[in-house]
Amino acid sequence: MRKKKRIFLRRMLLMVLSFFIFFGSAFPTSTHAADFANTTYKAAEWGFLSVYMSVKDVWNKMTDGWTVATEKNNGSKELTENKLSLPVKEETPKGKKVDDPKRVKELVEQRKINAKFYELSDGRIEAEISSDPVHYRDSDGKLQDIQNDISKTKQKGYVYSNEKNQFKTHFSDRANELVKITSGKHAISMGLKAPDRSKVSPTVKGNIISFPDILNKSKIEYQTENSKVKERIVLKARE
Repeated sequence: MRKKKRIFLRRMLLMVLSFFIFFGSAFPTSTHAADFANTTYKAAEWGFLSVYMSVKDVWNKMTDGWTVATEKNNGSKELTENKLSLPVKEETPKGKKVDDPKRVKELVEQRKINAKFYELSDGRIEAEISSDPVHYRDSDGKLQDIQNDISKTKQKGYVYSNEKNQFKTHFSDRANELVKITSGKHAISMGLKAPDRSKVSPTVKGNIISFPDILNKSKIEYQTENSKVKERIVLKARE
């Protein structure tokens, strides 16, 4: 009987000790409680970060997909726009034939010794420039057109002349002084060595004067031009 009682007491003591040990570990001290709280917070924080990173990863994948889709759509749009903007070969329209502008009038006040100026029908001004003089100054100092024709003259001692030039050329009917050229105060005469009263009969055609039979079987010609006088000796036949 006593033996059973002792066994029962031992079991009860072991149960009480086990109770205190179990609940002592279940309800820790303040220090252990703080450590437990920190550990729990860190675990919760790590879990939250893990969830956040997972959500962020999913979001990035979704937005990357949208970006790729947008770029593809934009690329397709650009290709479509480029195709639409390609030049199209069109036939050149036939233009109307434009007439060449015509000279309306000469601008006399703009004349130069070797140049003329014209007003054209389209409003432009055309300049005509020559290497030789085309104008001479008259007694009033105005520029006039050069004229090379030889005509009869009243100049004493001469029968023909050309005076509408920068120099004056006079022709006589005397063999010893066929031609005289003057420019201002300067003059030069040319002729054959013959008696003063030796007469010749010149003929004129345009700007050429001829002295036939002035030499045996030959003639002399003078031609007036804008800047010079040409002399030619023409043989009638070979000897």
